[in-house]
Amino acid sequence: MVKRRVKSKGKVTSKSLRVELPLFVKVVAILLFISAGLTIVMGLLFILAGIIGDSFLSVSEIQEIFNTDPNLSESDLFVGSLLLRFLVVFGILMLILGIIDILIGIGLFKRKNWARILVVILSIIGMASGIIKVFTGVFIGIIDVFVLGIVAWYFTYHKDVKRAFREK
Repeated sequence: MVKRRVKSKGKVTSKSLRVELPLFVKVVAILLFISAGLTIVMGLLFILAGIIGDSFLSVSEIQEIFNTDPNLSESDLFVGSLLLRFLVVFGILMLILGIIDILIGIGLFKRKNWARILVVILSIIGMASGIIKVFTGVFIGIIDVFVLGIVAWYFTYHKDVKRAFREK
């Protein structure tokens, strides 16, 4: 809180003013909520695909597949079953990441410093990923580096962000 001395009818009083959360921080928080929603939906779709696909691989259907396709081996079905289980695990991981995005977004709106630090860390990780993309021939990764670099810099060094997260 910032305390300002205010003159009112000749008297000097102390009035507390809360520092406004910078617009860019609000935008990042909202983007985190959107990202979380999409990540959770995709996670649920992966889980659903894995469960439905696994239910189609019943014993009688496997025997039928072997009878109709002589080129299919047991290892092919094992790999298919393993991939379906991987879809479920990947979906659960996406659900967890979506929930983390929601928590970080809430933390930003509540001015929690841990949320600001996580945004900086995740931005730096994203920048590293963008650099790897550029060196592997995916030149659009330069956009990741540029945008996430701005986010990391802003959340680390901008005076309004520091002040907003320092004051409760």
